[in-house]
Amino acid sequence: KELSVSIGVCGEISKKYFMRRDLAQEGDFIFVTGNLGEALIGLSLVKGKKKKLSLKDKAFVNRYLKPEIQLAFSQDLSKIANSCIDISDGLLGDLKHITDESKLGADIYLESIPFQGDYKDALTWGDDYQLCFTLDPSKLEMLKKIANTHKVKVSKIGTLKKGSGISVFSKGKKISIKKAGYNHFNE
Repeated sequence: KELSVSIGVCGEISKKYFMRRDLAQEGDFIFVTGNLGEALIGLSLVKGKKKKLSLKDKAFVNRYLKPEIQLAFSQDLSKIANSCIDISDGLLGDLKHITDESKLGADIYLESIPFQGDYKDALTWGDDYQLCFTLDPSKLEMLKKIANTHKVKVSKIGTLKKGSGISVFSKGKKISIKKAGYNHFNE
């Protein structure tokens, strides 16, 4: 027998800290926090029911079972970022919310994206709960200070551009990834 428990939490956020998805600007740099793909590795370890886990394996399991919410970092980030979203449904799917709502396109570079495991899984699987955000290049020094203060790993992965869609490049060549991310409505 299996037991499943679901809990819903509702709340409010102060307008002071609210980061929208539709205010990204052409030329903004695109960033992610942390490493992508670690939660999926943790899930596979949980499903595998391995008895002896290494310290690294335990860290992956914790990434899946106990994701860290970067609240203090995101509050400071809200003062400088143009847009932000958490990566709950996969980087490509969640970044698409920013590009669609801001009516922009994006170029991202695989070699700049910190990930574990298969790159396609890392870009399309969710549950990492890292942040994807955009920032005017003139605010890079402020971002470095905020990231250092909160000890958050931040990686520049691309740039927003005119147009639509997200292009992924690896070693200078555009690559195709069919799945964009988790779709709640299976569309």
